[in-house]
Amino acid sequence: MRQVANAVVSTFVAGLIKAVDAYLDKEPEAKGVEISHGRLYLMDDEAAALNRDLDRLVQRYATGRTSRHKPADATPRDQYWLLLPHESPRGR
Repeated sequence: MRQVANAVVSTFVAGLIKAVDAYLDKEPEAKGVEISHGRLYLMDDEAAALNRDLDRLVQRYATGRTSRHKPADATPRDQYWLLLPHESPRGR
């Protein structure tokens, strides 16, 4: 399981780096791009609720839109979301 998870994450990160580099080569001002990192202190049920809420929010923008069916001025954007427990050296 660990090897599969690491392979998926490596592919995910490599794609992210490639996408950011390509975008910044084209648009150095990075309009409409946000990269952030934060730490939330959540119980398991809260983390599950956050994931559900984000899924619903993304669906609001994704429903019915494809490469053929979208607003004329829409730009394709890759979405990344990762919510993992953080284990600090001092424990929780």
